[in-house]
Amino acid sequence: MNRHFFASSFRSFAMASSAKQLVAATVFAAMLFSGQSLRAGIVVYSNTTSDDSSSVGNNTGNTFTTTSSASNLESISLYLRSDTRTVDNGYEPPYEESPSGFMRIDLYRATNTGPGPYNWDPSQGLLAQSAYIDVNTITSSPSLYTFTFSNTSLLANTRYSFMTGFRDASYTDLIYAYTKSSTTSGSPTIGTQNLIVDGTGYNQSIRGTVVTTGSAAVPEIDPAMGGSALSLVAGVLAMIEQRRRRATLVA
Repeated sequence: MNRHFFASSFRSFAMASSAKQLVAATVFAAMLFSGQSLRAGIVVYSNTTSDDSSSVGNNTGNTFTTTSSASNLESISLYLRSDTRTVDNGYEPPYEESPSGFMRIDLYRATNTGPGPYNWDPSQGLLAQSAYIDVNTITSSPSLYTFTFSNTSLLANTRYSFMTGFRDASYTDLIYAYTKSSTTSGSPTIGTQNLIVDGTGYNQSIRGTVVTTGSAAVPEIDPAMGGSALSLVAGVLAMIEQRRRRATLVA
């Protein structure tokens, strides 16, 4: 009786352990197959302080330099605010102007002949555009606004520039970006990355961040492959459950 009891208990324990291991494997697989959520962001540019603000308009931006590994551009965040302007032309009631439309970030290469400040290099063409954000979401209180990119590859050890752009927009001069002066040398987080306005580089930097996805991140997996693997795990779990029931009947 005792021998039969211990043998049955051992089988149940073994099956339970296998089931637990497979459940753990299922959870891990689900996390792995989600791919994107596990990829760690790498900040290649970060300016978290400011002492001034500058009207944005078209072609205002900043340079940044990638790390020693190839990567993908994930997002660019800028510290922005919007303003209004009262117009009184003397022959009709005063009215207010405020920015409207959609804003994006354009990616270009940057010049690389030092010393800085550096400039954007449109000769190599537009490399990528971010998703648009609605200008109406930019409030009068300064906040960080994020522009996302997809499938945008970056070379290693390369200087790029990001530049503002708009669509169906008006009064974009009433959108302001915050900047920090004297930042093109000596800073460990900004280094030689600098502000660009209308094709001229300045000894300033825009307040914001550039985040990339590095080559050391978890690789993305084909969703079809992931679905097949999860189906296989589910089938094995069902088989273990059937064996457990048979063992219980025999016992």
